Amino acid sequence: MSLQLRSRWRNPSTRRLEAVRACHERDISTLLSLLDSYIDLRSRKGVNTSADTREYYHIATSDWLHYCWRDPEASPDVPILRASEDDVAHYLATLLQQGGHLEGSSGNPLSPGSAAAYLAGIRAFYRALIWAGALSHSPAQNVPTPQDPRPRVERRPALPNRDYQALLAHIEQHYEGARQARTRLLVRLLGDEGLRISEVANLHVEDIDMRNHQLYVRHGKGGKTRTLPLTKACYQALRNWLNMRPAHARDNETTLLVNVGKKVKKARQGRAMHVNTIRLELDRLYKQLGFGQRYRGAHMLRHTAGTRLYQQTRDLHVVSQILGHSDVNTSSIYAKMDRRGLEDAMRRLDDADQYEPDQYEPDQYEPDQYEQRDIYDTHEYHENQAEALQDRLDDVADEMTEGVLEDIPTQLKSKDHESEA
Repeated sequence: MSLQLRSRWRNPSTRRLEAVRACHERDISTLLSLLDSYIDLRSRKGVNTSADTREYYHIATSDWLHYCWRDPEASPDVPILRASEDDVAHYLATLLQQGGHLEGSSGNPLSPGSAAAYLAGIRAFYRALIWAGALSHSPAQNVPTPQDPRPRVERRPALPNRDYQALLAHIEQHYEGARQARTRLLVRLLGDEGLRISEVANLHVEDIDMRNHQLYVRHGKGGKTRTLPLTKACYQALRNWLNMRPAHARDNETTLLVNVGKKVKKARQGRAMHVNTIRLELDRLYKQLGFGQRYRGAHMLRHTAGTRLYQQTRDLHVVSQILGHSDVNTSSIYAKMDRRGLEDAMRRLDDADQYEPDQYEPDQYEPDQYEQRDIYDTHEYHENQAEALQDRLDDVADEMTEGVLEDIPTQLKSKDHESEA
């Protein structure tokens, strides 16, 4: 498909004419093909741009076009080639207040993070139009990106270890057969090995090296590859699934995880799991266990893996290498997700409150003498310790930056999936 797109948009003069025509005739499919061609030929990652990024760029661009062309019979509410920064800013405001504009949208307001992802898609679309010669500047480039006031660690927290263990125990107790083996492996790949959901979906049997206890990620973010050692639990989960897989996978199906279950459509039985089938499977597990809304999504388990790695190693370079981060600063978020230091500080406050007053001399409690006592002899010391620890964690988190979303936000998900019982 990429070669076809490159041929179609190769000539600059015809490229401009085709782009202008598509804008005037409201030809969404042609404009999306222009966006794809631009991504392949001129974006920073080119053909290695992830499928997730392409998907939410498509959804964001389609939503913007539907907003501009709300009435198909009337003149455009916003002419695509004459849109202003105010038009884009107003569009973002509607996303934050009313949600998306595509048919089937929930009508619920988008989070600032999802609105920011839409803006990134629109910026890419206008860069494509500039590349085509249809425009000289982008109305979206200087529009402020929506900011979520919550710290990132609160927006996408790691699953506490006791809940992670409860998740694994639930699979053992309530699932059976091939579905149990596959779901157990799915959770281990995310929560132990720290894979992204797209990396899990793109794993093939040949990527598993059981002899050397490692797996090979050949379809990482941005086309990067890495080799990961297996935890003992993940190795065992892989061995169990690989023993069962031949009886359930279709002939010539090389993808590691395949659809199993009584309610999977016959045509999809034994075929590769789509990323949204994985999301549905995990969301079903979370609901069965009664996890709160903050503990949702596949990426939460990747955060769980990063946090567990940091707790055991205290080495952000190791965490960065395992998770496949280009910059170690990206991994610094896991220092803040490690809550054990904060919990210990609060336990110290509890200990300080459990003194017995009659164990002390009465004159120690005279106001004038209390004011002269060294701060280290009082529970204020513990309060200061907790504050200093929080300040240090905040400083670490402030240094972290991540330029691109690693998974599609909830509002951007494709509806292309198969249901499993």
